Amino acid sequence: MNVIKIHLLATFCLLLLLFSCESKENNEEMLMKKAEKLMEQHPDSALNILEVDVQPARLKQDGYNRYIVLYAQARDKNNKSLLTLDILILGARDYFNDKGDAEYAALASFYSGVLMMQQNKHKDAMEMYVEAENLAIKTKNDALAGLAKYYEGELYYKQRMKDKAISQFKGALNYFRESGKHKNEIISLNKLGMVYVLKDNLDSAFYYFDKSIELTKIHNDSSELAHIIPNIAVSLNKKGDTDSAKKYIREYLPYSKDEDKVRYYSIMAYCFEKEKNKDSVNYYINKTLELLDKEDKYSIKCGIYQLQTRMEMNEGNYKAALAHHKDYTQELFEVLEKRNSQAIHEVQQKYNFEFLRNQKNELEIKKNMIYMTAMGLGLCLILLIILFYKLLAEKAKAKADAERIVIDMRQMTKDFSQKDDSFKKTLLQHFDIHTKMALIETYLREDEKMVGQGVLKRVKQIVYGEKSFDWNFVYDSMNHLYASFPDRLRKAYPKLDETEVKICCLEFAKLNNAEMAVILNYSLNTVQMKKSNIRKKLGVGGYGNIAEFLYEFAGVEPSDR
Repeated sequence: MNVIKIHLLATFCLLLLLFSCESKENNEEMLMKKAEKLMEQHPDSALNILEVDVQPARLKQDGYNRYIVLYAQARDKNNKSLLTLDILILGARDYFNDKGDAEYAALASFYSGVLMMQQNKHKDAMEMYVEAENLAIKTKNDALAGLAKYYEGELYYKQRMKDKAISQFKGALNYFRESGKHKNEIISLNKLGMVYVLKDNLDSAFYYFDKSIELTKIHNDSSELAHIIPNIAVSLNKKGDTDSAKKYIREYLPYSKDEDKVRYYSIMAYCFEKEKNKDSVNYYINKTLELLDKEDKYSIKCGIYQLQTRMEMNEGNYKAALAHHKDYTQELFEVLEKRNSQAIHEVQQKYNFEFLRNQKNELEIKKNMIYMTAMGLGLCLILLIILFYKLLAEKAKAKADAERIVIDMRQMTKDFSQKDDSFKKTLLQHFDIHTKMALIETYLREDEKMVGQGVLKRVKQIVYGEKSFDWNFVYDSMNHLYASFPDRLRKAYPKLDETEVKICCLEFAKLNNAEMAVILNYSLNTVQMKKSNIRKKLGVGGYGNIAEFLYEFAGVEPSDR
């Protein structure tokens, strides 16, 4: 019993440990749900939770892969690179595809496409976006299907495949309208305008620009308006209509933020360059550079330095042009350094994720070991309990068998005490039942505290010891009294085995099944089963009376025995 208590205590401790691990995992799941809720409106907060608060090593395989997808989504919405997640996001895609989870498989495929696009693997990116679109359609996620379609258009746009880009952007526009994503609808309209500018179809370009402006006003989306106006102004300037371009800029300039004014001022400088108005060009260049000290937009700054270089060269001021060109090259050098630094940072992040994944794998192995240990201990506990109850059952059965033998022998003693000169009395007397019962009763009085196998063993030693039943005596007596009955029975029915011949002799002597069981050291079921076999071998049908058949075979009446 002490062993069972120890195993119970160990199992309880392991269950407590497993419960603790489960609680930690549930905490990480709650944080992930919080980040998911913040993703659309506050992606920066969602990213902070995923990077700082969530410990993915505590998550199981499913939770860990969901974390990778959410983390990729948060980084993308915050305009951060996904290059650090290259193996992980592709692994999450494979995991959810294998699992049949179309919702997360669609997201994982989409962000795998974003990753491929950042790696300039356009063909692979297109495959991922098409896969994401199909999965999104399957889950009726029009918003995600629209994003996938939009980025398919972006890939064609980058390759100057204008007609295909237009087709994809229009498809994205329909998805966004269905899903009610007005911001994405505005972006798609703006992009369509830009593609038509590339095609030199300015009428169509302004049709989509006007549609996008109309939507920004309906939904009061000033941030997207700030992206549309520069595109319109650039298109007008390209067309040669600098007055209209400047008009657009001046109309929206007072309502713009500083970060948007940078681009507005730079476009104004380009417009005045076309008019060869150096003073106005310099004015807007200075306004642009003044704001660029606050806003880090290297592409605009490089463009301004190139514009200044051209202006000075056109007037023959090569020394000033060279100075501006030096500013341009210095800016490019700083940009290159920043990109190298960013690349190093991304490699470090990738290393951290690899380390995290290895750590998670180690934790999974430890968890599996704990589970296996717990299962092993639980199985040992179950086996011990089964063994314990089996011993109890065996003791109970042994005790019951001993009691049965005692009861049967008492009944036999009662039969023996009756005045009877039958062959049955001779058999019981030969079995020495009085002596054996006395020994059994003495033993039971002396050893009454013992139960089970001890009692049964001792009782059987008394009943079936050295002075056991002498079957040769029985056969000789029956041969003498009943015209060689046992010998004739063996000869007439050779299929009867020795035990079956013994049972026939006891049946002939009118012993009941219980008495036969005691003499032969069999259970009642065994005696009954053997009687069934005897009936078959003797040709006694069904549940026919074996004794009557034997009396008839011996040629005696039951009263003559």
